[in-house]
Amino acid sequence: KQGAPLTLAEGDVVETLGATVAFESAAGDRITIEPGTIVRADGVVDGVDYLFVEAGTAYGAVSQGTAVGATAGWASAPEGESAKVFVEIPADRPGSEASFRSLGGRAWIRYHDYSIWLPEQHSVTLAVDPDQPAVLGFRTSQQNAADIEVVKRAGRGEIIAYVPKATVGRIRPEGDDRTRIENDIT
Repeated sequence: KQGAPLTLAEGDVVETLGATVAFESAAGDRITIEPGTIVRADGVVDGVDYLFVEAGTAYGAVSQGTAVGATAGWASAPEGESAKVFVEIPADRPGSEASFRSLGGRAWIRYHDYSIWLPEQHSVTLAVDPDQPAVLGFRTSQQNAADIEVVKRAGRGEIIAYVPKATVGRIRPEGDDRTRIENDIT
């Protein structure tokens, strides 16, 4: 219905064709889905409503009860906070790459053992190979004013990497007890 939020059941797939539509999560967060976008409702798990973007662009408000994502990760807000996020899947890399931007508030992106923290008005593009979930590629925006934080659970602790603007790199395992962090220079 024109102007009404899109209601999706778990497993529903929607292609917007030429329309702009809005999805309202179980938490009451509203996500705008751009024309030419394909999304899938992954349902509510542990109190979080998941909207998967297969191709195209989606943006809007998220809380800890709503996650918008793709193969490269899920964006939501820290507990007790809200954020406005932008998620875009490149047409030529839908199963391996996604760009995330925090338009308002802090956002975090989860991908397997990784958490990527985005300050407000910061963005990152994540590249992944679903067959190698321990490897994470990243590219930060030239427009970022500060570092983004990438946290990887490892062994009995965490590895924390602060990634400056305009940086291309990756984090990957190297043997059983080592992790390699690389950028485009070293």
